[in-house]
Amino acid sequence: MVQEVFATFWEKRESLLVNSSLSAYLFRMVYHRVLNKFAKEDAMHRADERFCQDMNGLFYDEEPFSLEELQQRIEAALASLPETYREAFMLYRIQGLECKEVAARLGVSDKLVYYRVQQAVKLLEHSLKDYLPLALLLLSTHVNYSHSL
Repeated sequence: MVQEVFATFWEKRESLLVNSSLSAYLFRMVYHRVLNKFAKEDAMHRADERFCQDMNGLFYDEEPFSLEELQQRIEAALASLPETYREAFMLYRIQGLECKEVAARLGVSDKLVYYRVQQAVKLLEHSLKDYLPLALLLLSTHVNYSHSL
């Protein structure tokens, strides 16, 4: 830290006005640099604690819901999608087909498939916002989806 202060002092030597002794001025620079570092570390620590509390609140909610309930909400959200969005989403994200394969199956362009999938994701995010982290985890691993395309 002291080296940083000396480097800063040297770089700004022509524009600095030292009204006291040089040693007092340098001491003050180090003092303020240390205070700023502590303030930054304290802010980071508070942000980390807040994040941990939020995540604990998410996973250890006072009113837990079952995986079965979550599965039902995901299925309902998928069923509420427009048919074209649901087809593209299911083929691309759930069945894991390439975008070109989905486009060929649906008889549309790659760009339209991409658009439909993105729109489906936005609608699902909105529908499942209260369950989003867990729903995304469940959707990314496997979905026992009863609809046939």
